[in-house]
Amino acid sequence: MTAELPVSFLCENDRLFGIVHLSGKPAKRGILMIPGRPGCREGPHRLYLELARAWAAGGYPVMRMDYRGCGDSEGRVPMFEETPQEIRAALDAFIANAPSLKEIVAWGSCAGAADAIGYANTDPRITALGLFNPWAYSARDQARTRIRYHAGLYLRKIRKRDWRKSRPWGDLGFKESIRELCLTLREAVGGEAGPPRMYKTRDEVDGASSSMPSDAIRFYYAYRTPDMARRLGDHLRWFHGKLMLVLCGEDTVAESFRTMTNSSPEWKKILADYRMTWHELPGADHNLRRPEWREQVIQWSLEWFAKL
Repeated sequence: MTAELPVSFLCENDRLFGIVHLSGKPAKRGILMIPGRPGCREGPHRLYLELARAWAAGGYPVMRMDYRGCGDSEGRVPMFEETPQEIRAALDAFIANAPSLKEIVAWGSCAGAADAIGYANTDPRITALGLFNPWAYSARDQARTRIRYHAGLYLRKIRKRDWRKSRPWGDLGFKESIRELCLTLREAVGGEAGPPRMYKTRDEVDGASSSMPSDAIRFYYAYRTPDMARRLGDHLRWFHGKLMLVLCGEDTVAESFRTMTNSSPEWKKILADYRMTWHELPGADHNLRRPEWREQVIQWSLEWFAKL
């Protein structure tokens, strides 16, 4: 019988919170879920909660965590270079509440996948990485992906003869749409990230609305450095554990990842490594809104966990 245990733990001087899902019997392998930010431990549309309960029912203890400045946790939202402190503190709390654990799978979504990649090779307790629609930024590729995505939305609305209601840049108004287009074109041509904007389209940030607080913008641009793809590739080459990659067919983050890897010989080698298990989920969105999509990811992950 599974149980859900609220836990709190310190990271430097800030108190963080999480939930440990116990599987009902001692287990040597557990899963630490690292959320995409500024999302919280329950995940968008309760995705992480449903995955954690399914994994615990399958015999694997799970911990969901809130970063500093997210959910119930204190402090300020950390940058990419600061997230190892939170992950290590959460991992210590996880093992303290499930002492039979000897191996940990770090499961990260979007920016959380980047955090997991950056941390995994520094802690021998991490033996495998699950990467769900991972973030790997290239300014030029990201801009081109956004152009294709929004142009596709606009053309579909025209075909439905709904062009008067079509707003190809999401929930933004006309002036903001023009500004977004200009910045996107500049990124596509110049390959550099534009300056911080006080608005974002919902497909750009995991779980975020079109208006984000300053801390969310601060962390978001920390993941948009020109060398982010190279840095993440280096971390994965240094990591010697098993890897699982899940990409959703209708997700712009996943599409940006595909574009980046297709243009990078180094990333092509990583994806071709024998340690990598790779799944594509056609038609699925970033948050797996449909039950059948969630069930498929649960099935794939449980099969993978059993083979580790």
